[in-house]
Amino acid sequence: MDVADTATIDSAALQVEKILAGDGLNLLINNAGLAVREPSIEDVTEENMMSLYKVNTVGPLLTVKRFLPLIRKAAQNYGKDEYSASRAAIMSVSSKVASINENKMGQYYSIRCSKVALHMVSKNLSIELEADKVMVVNLHPWWVRTDMGGPNASTTAEECVRGFMNVMATRTKEHNALSYDFKGNLVPW
Repeated sequence: MDVADTATIDSAALQVEKILAGDGLNLLINNAGLAVREPSIEDVTEENMMSLYKVNTVGPLLTVKRFLPLIRKAAQNYGKDEYSASRAAIMSVSSKVASINENKMGQYYSIRCSKVALHMVSKNLSIELEADKVMVVNLHPWWVRTDMGGPNASTTAEECVRGFMNVMATRTKEHNALSYDFKGNLVPW
């Protein structure tokens, strides 16, 4: 699925609906991410800003919008009065670069701004979906050995995914709309 292409979002949702065969979707993981290297303001371009907003913010929001009926169905079918990934949750992979509080070096305007906007999307969703008891959490993977992270990254994809699943298994209402790293540490906004 390409989050920058709504036709592929629709296609993926139809495939998931078919697999679920009438059941709801308990956990939606938004793992879209695009980054560009911008060491200074002189390196920022409109094209970078817009492409990163489309992939890092707008795409995940439109993905949630399309999958929301399945997420709500899972929440309704769960029956318990609690927030959990077992009931219904939306997890968005974000980045510590979106922390305004932790930004001590500047730079990387496009990625920082687009991921901050993703956090606002998550906050808005947490408020709008409160009656449905859908949990919304942002997770920071650290530096992961992927095409984006490169071969020298400190964390394997397996460690990151295992960490994300452990964190999601322990999140409750008090964690709603907040950001955590893959070890469960709060990442301040």
